[in-house]
Amino acid sequence: MEPAGRILVVEDNLLVARSFASALQDQQFDVVLAESGEQAWEIVTTDPMGFDVAICDVNLTGLSGEELLEKLRGFAPYLRVVMTSGYVTDAVREKLNKLGAVAFLSKPVFPGELVATVRRVMPT
Repeated sequence: MEPAGRILVVEDNLLVARSFASALQDQQFDVVLAESGEQAWEIVTTDPMGFDVAICDVNLTGLSGEELLEKLRGFAPYLRVVMTSGYVTDAVREKLNKLGAVAFLSKPVFPGELVATVRRVMPT
């Protein structure tokens, strides 16, 4: 069966990353996990056309989610980036939108909400 799309999940909390991957894989998405912004950047630059959507935590150690989003917009503008966070201000959310995030999910993110958002932003 053909995958529904290829998703990069950038999340430093392994439990959250696995729950995201499980929900997406249950819906036939091909999922690749990255534990840091640096690892995600390496993955994307190695395979620039390899992903349809990236789901990225705002609060990553090292290269932050915001910094990764900015780099991705310059390198892979076709990639749809969904940002996630347990706490973020309206000002940060507005900045993420201006940087090119296509959606924002507040944690905890429920599986149905995650899948619906990915389907909504998936390129056609």
